[in-house]
Amino acid sequence: MCRPLRQFKLDPQSELRVEVLPDATLRVRLVSGTAGIFGTELPPEGWLTIPPRSKIAVRALSPSPA
Repeated sequence: MCRPLRQFKLDPQSELRVEVLPDATLRVRLVSGTAGIFGTELPPEGWLTIPPRSKIAVRALSPSPA
C-alpha cells in the first residue's frame, strides 16, 4: 500500500527522528539546504530508501537558501 508523501521543514540544527515499521520501507529526499543521517550528508534531490525496522535521525545542517 502506498502512503501519501509528507514533507517536513527543519530548522537549522534540529532533528527529525523516524522509526520504520517492520513491514514498510521509507523513502527520504532532501529538497533544499543541507542535512545528514548519522553524520552522512544527504545528496540533494536524490531519494534514499530506508529499510524496514530502521531507526534514523535526519539532522538539518544549514538552512534553505532564501
